[in-house]
Amino acid sequence: MNEEEFAKAQISNQQQQTDLGFLTGAAGNEHESVLNRHLDAVDLLEQIEKLLMGFEYNAENGTYDKVMVEVTDLEGHTTMVEQGPIFDPRYVRITIGYLKSFLNPNTFLSYIKDSDQINAIMWDVNIKLCTLLHPLKKYYDPNMIDMIWAMVENPIHMALLRASSKVTLDALSKMQHSVEHIQANPGQQQQQMPKKEFKVFGF
Repeated sequence: MNEEEFAKAQISNQQQQTDLGFLTGAAGNEHESVLNRHLDAVDLLEQIEKLLMGFEYNAENGTYDKVMVEVTDLEGHTTMVEQGPIFDPRYVRITIGYLKSFLNPNTFLSYIKDSDQINAIMWDVNIKLCTLLHPLKKYYDPNMIDMIWAMVENPIHMALLRASSKVTLDALSKMQHSVEHIQANPGQQQQQMPKKEFKVFGF
């Protein structure tokens, strides 16, 4: 085995160990487990809640900052004040709670065999969204309410499609099989890798 082949074998062995840690979320690994991320909608729910509560994402700092708006009083003086929630915080809590009932491992790991089930669920979802959001169009920008509607409806629909196509179930099964195979043979790759042959002056 020449130096190039030996280096490639070492890299492959190291990558295998990295992949195992990445899949299982091994302690000390800088990456979060793929399995956990595949079943976790916390980031999405947090983003929606922050936006509805009147925050904006600061890409430079990676934080959600309060939105400040300029207000002019009767005397013509202007001041910056916090914008606050887009609409009543009670509606925000209801919206996020409703999303949580769909965006969770129970839904992602389900197997919906009939597309009619998805249509029935989405029909019910839209009825509830209409009950929740339609009255708010009297008090808020209708276009904004329509956008919020889509922010709720689309993730639910995508979650149901994942369950229908067994995307999450199949991915979880394949990852688990790979993890079990690697854990059952932790030293196999290392043992099979030939020792480097040192050559002097190319001989």
